Amino acid sequence: MTDFFIDTIDFSDFQAERIDAIDLSAADIAAAQQASQSAPLREQWSTYLNTLAEVGFEQWLSQRAPEMSVRKLSPSTWQVNGFRVSSVAAPEEDEVLLPQAAIDQDQAACHLYVAVGVQEEYGQAFIAGSTRYDQLKSQSLKTEDAAYRVPFNQLDSDSNQLLLTLRCADPASIPLPAAVSIAEQVAAVKTQVTETKIRVGQWLNQKLDDLSEELAGVLMPPLQPQTVGLRSTAAPTSPADMLSEVLRTVSEQGISIPENAQSAHFELPTTDPALRLYAVVGQINSAEWSLFIALGQPDGEALPANLQLSVSDGTDILVNQQVEVARSQSYLYTQLIGEMHEGFQVTVTLPNGATHTLPEFAF
Repeated sequence: MTDFFIDTIDFSDFQAERIDAIDLSAADIAAAQQASQSAPLREQWSTYLNTLAEVGFEQWLSQRAPEMSVRKLSPSTWQVNGFRVSSVAAPEEDEVLLPQAAIDQDQAACHLYVAVGVQEEYGQAFIAGSTRYDQLKSQSLKTEDAAYRVPFNQLDSDSNQLLLTLRCADPASIPLPAAVSIAEQVAAVKTQVTETKIRVGQWLNQKLDDLSEELAGVLMPPLQPQTVGLRSTAAPTSPADMLSEVLRTVSEQGISIPENAQSAHFELPTTDPALRLYAVVGQINSAEWSLFIALGQPDGEALPANLQLSVSDGTDILVNQQVEVARSQSYLYTQLIGEMHEGFQVTVTLPNGATHTLPEFAF
């Protein structure tokens, strides 16, 4: 009989590989070590980790959103699609320490704060969570060594939601102190117009581009000729039925939709009331295309007073509509005709002043 020696294994020593991990190279780690040497002795470890967090955040952006406009403003501070973003290392598992100065000093405030998990022993980093400036200011947070202690359960751990915010939200929806907000929020809209586009020409081939899918866009069935002109006897319930009712109404007012038109709808996030944007595109001829936009509630109920729909071409406001009296309208809508190289930017302004700007619709 042979005796076998069985050693026990402590599985706590093993780290499960994260599917969203960002690999840090030996050169990245060496550069972070060198950067930490110039910091005061008591700050060298945090400088080392924050430098790795910067590298991890920058690589995450380049991998997940290479089309975004990214500019480094200062150590750990970035401008991403018009948002000011602060990255900070989060080596702990239950909380992250955010420097008070990065929040309380007006000139340093950022729209978004991103906690980057750093596992330097494994040569990895990952997006651990994020939070907004206005959310931080509304919380009562503990302080330690000139830093706010933010529990992880107060962070949004969904990195896809962070990506969606950076791509599609309006920086003006997160107000910053006047010292930094005005010029940068104006620049943000211009950045979104030039850098991000919804390619609606693909819709004619029954395809949504990646950005449309990430915006929760839903391609609807091809429009039928009778859809526009005939009234249904049943109350509309589905998005396709509701759009058909809108198109029937506008056809009576002389708005014509191209026969090859294709449509999609987008649910606007975090709006009160909930809002749905319908977009109908068609190619008129080899030189021109058409975009019809309708904004309403998913249930078709009347819109609140002071809700606004505006469309620009990146330079000038082409359309600006507003609900004047509560419950007087169920939809705001407009049609635009452009040359094939032209695009249109849609902005929805809520009664409370918050805005939602979609990426540019381009053929």
